[in-house]
Amino acid sequence: MRIILLLLFLHISAVGIAFFIPGRLGFVDSYALGMEKVVISLMEKKDLKQTYQGDHPDHYTANTVSFSELTPYLDELKPGTLFFSDQGGAVSARFVEGKWKHCGIYIGTMDQIQRFWGEEHALVQTLQEYYTSEDEYLIFDSSYEYGVAIHSIRELAGLSDISSLRTMLLFEYKLSKDLWSQQVLSGVKHLGKEYDYFFVLDNDDALYCSEFLYYMLPLERSKFIPSKKILGREFLLPSDLVQA
Repeated sequence: MRIILLLLFLHISAVGIAFFIPGRLGFVDSYALGMEKVVISLMEKKDLKQTYQGDHPDHYTANTVSFSELTPYLDELKPGTLFFSDQGGAVSARFVEGKWKHCGIYIGTMDQIQRFWGEEHALVQTLQEYYTSEDEYLIFDSSYEYGVAIHSIRELAGLSDISSLRTMLLFEYKLSKDLWSQQVLSGVKHLGKEYDYFFVLDNDDALYCSEFLYYMLPLERSKFIPSKKILGREFLLPSDLVQA
């Protein structure tokens, strides 16, 4: 019993140290990060199991948008459009307040970006390597599954399997397409960064989804006002960006 209590104390201490003073002890950060990933994964599996124990899906997967229903709208979007989505299950609902649970940048198909920016454009040349097929729809975001990545929209909200996408809100950015392309191209430097489980808004070592857009959008930082605190740390919600 004492050993169990000691281990529990060490677990809690590691998570606490990593959260309150991230970056000070790398091995503690790595351990705490691993623990958080395991906890979230277990919570998601539990939610999914509970959803399909009965004959009817819960409200997280009822009346959702399938990939085939979404594609006609994607075909009309301009590359670089900002998206905010209401998606996910109980895990998202517990940790992300407000209507919007996730956000990112719509990239589009190979044909869309070539027609929009031109085949020889620097951004188009950079993005081409991320396509596995010409008709693949790409997005640029940060998620706890992939960290900061350019990837298929089918990997968003279970669209490739059991969709939990309920609503999307879209903003066409009003910079000139050349200026916005430069901004998106500059964001490539963030690729491969971990999802920010510690919610540190004042550095970009790791990024959660709304923090990713916070660093991508060339707007005054004072416009973005975090509405939530997690253990005293300000957390910028996707809904805060929508409000701004």
